[in-house]
Amino acid sequence: MAKAEDARKRGAWSEALLHARQAKQARPTQEVEQLILRIRYDQQVALGKDALESGDYNGAVAYFKQAKRFLNTPEINKLIEKAEKLRASAGGS
Repeated sequence: MAKAEDARKRGAWSEALLHARQAKQARPTQEVEQLILRIRYDQQVALGKDALESGDYNGAVAYFKQAKRFLNTPEINKLIEKAEKLRASAGGS
């Protein structure tokens, strides 16, 4: 699990998921399940932030809403609200 956590912190999403899934096969625990959700959440948040920075507000909202499906956090709710406001101010739907 340490390899998965290290890869997650580096933003190496595929590597992190690979190591987490291997850990799950070796020892399926709630902790491993939570790590997998966290990796997927972090990946979607990172993609959403990139989309936000590039002005792709529709994409940002979609990524953030996908992240929320993995983990519902105050952070993601704020990011969704921010992206939706920017999208509205830019005339998007």
